[in-house]
Amino acid sequence: MLDAATGAELALTDLLDDVLSPLPEATAAAVRGRVRMLGGLLEFLETAGWLPDGLARKDIDTDLVRVRNRAAHKGQAPTYTEANTAVECAARIVSALVPLP
Repeated sequence: MLDAATGAELALTDLLDDVLSPLPEATAAAVRGRVRMLGGLLEFLETAGWLPDGLARKDIDTDLVRVRNRAAHKGQAPTYTEANTAVECAARIVSALVPLP
């Protein structure tokens, strides 16, 4: 589940980099400096209207971010259902942002 969440975070970071690429590097760097963690990244992308259709921050926060944060920061193992839901959510994110050819 943690690896799946990391994959989702990497895909979202790539999206952020893509949408910031037209901006001056100093501006893009300032945004990247403030938007570093998964929850903040989702909030920024949603607010800016850059989350792809079918991805809702509220659902991702519930299904993935909270479960991942409890495991990573509090050492609380997710239930099987929570872990499975988190992996499925991460897979949706990656599939939406990095589709296979």
